[in-house]
Amino acid sequence: MSAWLAELAETCEPSTVGIRLRGMRRFCRWLVSEGELEVAPTDGIEIPAPPEKPVPILTDDEIARLLKACAVPRGRPGTFDRTVFLGRRDEVVLRLLLDTGVRVSELCGLALTDVDLDRELAYVTGKGSRPRVVPFGANTAQAVDRYLRVRALHPHARSTRLLLGQRGAMTPDGARDVLHSRAAQAGVTHVHPHRFRNTFCPPLARRRRAGTGPRRCRHDGAPPATAWARHERSQHGPNPQLWR
Repeated sequence: MSAWLAELAETCEPSTVGIRLRGMRRFCRWLVSEGELEVAPTDGIEIPAPPEKPVPILTDDEIARLLKACAVPRGRPGTFDRTVFLGRRDEVVLRLLLDTGVRVSELCGLALTDVDLDRELAYVTGKGSRPRVVPFGANTAQAVDRYLRVRALHPHARSTRLLLGQRGAMTPDGARDVLHSRAAQAGVTHVHPHRFRNTFCPPLARRRRAGTGPRRCRHDGAPPATAWARHERSQHGPNPQLWR
């Protein structure tokens, strides 16, 4: 048993060693219960805690370059310009991911009525259909407002979803494509949705928006404000100004 564990330690990550040892423990206990062994050889062997790895986050420079990649000209009023639409939409995708820490599936599930620009809140439906409220900052609200103006001219403007693609509502795969394409354009490597969640920090997000806290830290999985989300919806309802 010691030789087997030593070989695993040389060729596998500590987390993998722990998984294999747990499986071996179950097997040895079954052998004992079946009378094949008197004592499990894994008894007394402790599973070492794997060392914590640094979580990759986006730097200030990388964030600035990603947002700059979305910059587009003003466009002509009353005329749908695909380049302008994509630039403004992609900026909204980046800013909402950075400012709220939502998952890509939650982002793409946002309806027009789920975003309150006046109060700078988004009503998100997460895993298990659990609602929660996430705040965002003034810059994100301004980006959403600019996007909504050009969105009104999109061929699929009647869709109830906030984010639109070429054929209708944006999908999670479409949002990932946005991240990859803008990252390539900005020269930023290893960009993926979870890196945005790592960059976001719930306890300090409000301080960051107010300019009194650090720019980023690891996402620590703050519990969703389910009851508050239900209360907000029942008291205030959707914001009709978003699509008028």
